[in-house]
Amino acid sequence: MEENPGDVQSYYNPYRILIDTYENQKEYAKLADIWQRLQAIYPNDQNVQSNVEKYRNLAKQSVSAEGRVDTIR
Repeated sequence: MEENPGDVQSYYNPYRILIDTYENQKEYAKLADIWQRLQAIYPNDQNVQSNVEKYRNLAKQSVSAEGRVDTIR
């Protein structure tokens, strides 16, 4: 992703693979981080912004449910 961060159009791009993997594992904080990276590439995309907020909220909820300290950005 560091070599070519803008390559998000192909089906097998690293963002899509990580998003699918993290969704399956319910790694919401990691999903929020991935969507934040995409937001830097597409700052005006409402879908990206919506997903950043969605996964931040899910990460906070899962941290609260587990009783751990909230470290979500």
